[in-house]
Amino acid sequence: MANGKSKVALITGASSGMGKEMAKSLLKDGLTVVVAARSVEKMANLRELGAHPLRMDITDEASIQAAVNEILDTYGKVSPR
Repeated sequence: MANGKSKVALITGASSGMGKEMAKSLLKDGLTVVVAARSVEKMANLRELGAHPLRMDITDEASIQAAVNEILDTYGKVSPR
């Protein structure tokens, strides 16, 4: 794994609301957090906290597959709950 941490979390809809707050909580817990939303720019503050923003539109199958491939290539896994 790229950073040696044991768990990798993927949070969709992380540009606002519950997704954003969940990402902050998991970062505090020491997980590697990949945050995904249609707008990477709206997740800039999460990047500053250590999250790894990724563009993904959950209504677009190609976008989802590209995001999954990037996560697996970079981190090797997404940890189960």
